[in-house]
Amino acid sequence: MKMILLLLAMVVAFAFAFIKATDDVKNAVVQQELEHYAAYPNMLNVVEVVAPRS
Repeated sequence: MKMILLLLAMVVAFAFAFIKATDDVKNAVVQQELEHYAAYPNMLNVVEVVAPRS
């Protein structure tokens, strides 16, 4: 019975480690994309609101 619990605990630990690793990879990809676009100027259009306030 102890072996089964130990194996189950190891499987759960590996699952959490795998999930954490995938989250870290996703965050690294986002950071790389942001660093890639940091070299470009602001590409957003300037919008001027001309509607009267009510």
